[in-house]
Amino acid sequence: MNEEYKWLAESFRDTLAGILGGTAAVYSTQPLDTIKVKMQTSPRQHSSILQTLSQTFKREGMRGLYAGSTPAVIANISDTAVTFLAYGRISSWVQEMSGCQNHQDLPLLSRALCGAGSGVFASFVLTPSELVKCRLQTGYVTKETGYVTKETGYVTKESGYVTKETGYVTKNTGHVTKETGLLISPTKKRAGAPLTPTAMFLHIATKEGPGRLMRGWTTTLLRKVWSSFFFFGGYEGGKMVLLNSPEEVSLWKTAVAGGVGGTLSWGLSYPIDVVKSRVQVGVLSPWSTVRDIYSELGLRGFFRGITPCLIRAFPGCGALFVAVDFTKLTFNKVVFEVY
Repeated sequence: MNEEYKWLAESFRDTLAGILGGTAAVYSTQPLDTIKVKMQTSPRQHSSILQTLSQTFKREGMRGLYAGSTPAVIANISDTAVTFLAYGRISSWVQEMSGCQNHQDLPLLSRALCGAGSGVFASFVLTPSELVKCRLQTGYVTKETGYVTKETGYVTKESGYVTKETGYVTKNTGHVTKETGLLISPTKKRAGAPLTPTAMFLHIATKEGPGRLMRGWTTTLLRKVWSSFFFFGGYEGGKMVLLNSPEEVSLWKTAVAGGVGGTLSWGLSYPIDVVKSRVQVGVLSPWSTVRDIYSELGLRGFFRGITPCLIRAFPGCGALFVAVDFTKLTFNKVVFEVY
């Protein structure tokens, strides 16, 4: 196989592996992601894993726990496809520039930096799908200047955040406080609120403008670059420790290495993800969101929902890398060894 076709085949292989890996990761851990986002964006209403799980299941059933799973799959497929494609191409370029014979010859730091570079490309496709997912998971739906909450069915035209218990809302932050809140009159839930991924996507694009689909891109970029450094660094480092040789094939060792990479990735980038989720469902800028979270809950506010996130990270990323590695292995045997 000549170099041109080999490059195309490797690009297709990496993209396919990312698609299958992203799908495996989402469906194995989606309920925990829903709980994580609810705890991030509504900390006063969702104070613990069990309480959030119980409330969501009682009000919405299993469907509620898998709310946003379609955009989550789309987000993960687009994210992992672009991430692994970019990682493979950047790694190949660095390999050529450094004179290494294969990927395994690259230093661990170089592999981690290649991962960080892949995060730049992934952020562009991840931002709009994450926006739709977060909006569906939290139940916040924009209608010109207002929001609809699934839990209460109340609408405010000022900022759109309200609780059934107090009926108070703040114009600036969207967080309920009796001291600074504004008394509003509850109204019935608006009919025809966008509750599907397609409807939500079209709602944002048409009612808020196409540019709004990239809301939260700055924080998504920062989170993705930072997390991808540890995602690939942790995975590659785990393989270096666990595998007896680069040629060894082991299901459980791949899963463990992937779990280590995923746990490091999410654990060390989680505060940025909290800010990103708040920005995408709220009305504040990233820096204003940081100040708002700190003033409301202090440093612990940046770690709301981290427990379900870390519980989800290890098996989810383990499943992802198993799917990725074995897709690549099968593809290599079918394509490269035959042709």
